[in-house]
Amino acid sequence: MKVLPTLFLLTLTSLALAQRPAREVEFNLTQVLVRSEGPGKPETLMPDPQTVTAGDLLQEDLTVTNVSGRNLSHVTVSVPVTNGTRLAATPRASGQWVTEYSADGGRTYRKSTSQATTSHAAPTHVRWTVAHLSPDESLKLSFRVRVN
Repeated sequence: MKVLPTLFLLTLTSLALAQRPAREVEFNLTQVLVRSEGPGKPETLMPDPQTVTAGDLLQEDLTVTNVSGRNLSHVTVSVPVTNGTRLAATPRASGQWVTEYSADGGRTYRKSTSQATTSHAAPTHVRWTVAHLSPDESLKLSFRVRVN
């Protein structure tokens, strides 16, 4: 009699696994410390900093890869601004995506940092909406923050 309940549970588990949605996009977030000797001087990027101090400039790089095997459109990617930092440079513009900012924890977004902020709130999230992502295509999305 124990075989029937076990077989029933295995069948239910198999059905549940078969109904799980396939992963469409992979994300890889990295952080680099940006060092410069001054305006117009070359920058040095130091991957995976172990310690940072107030005033340091960090670059957040998010690689988005389409792993679905099919074309994707209107892919939305949101990233919080790291606690203890403030947005220092807005992401570069592209015809392939639209960048928006939130100052309320990611509830609402605006297309410019000045629209997203109030006199008391700095951007808390950055969001990109990617128009099109081909199979196996990767995009690198970046923004910079300054350590408080």
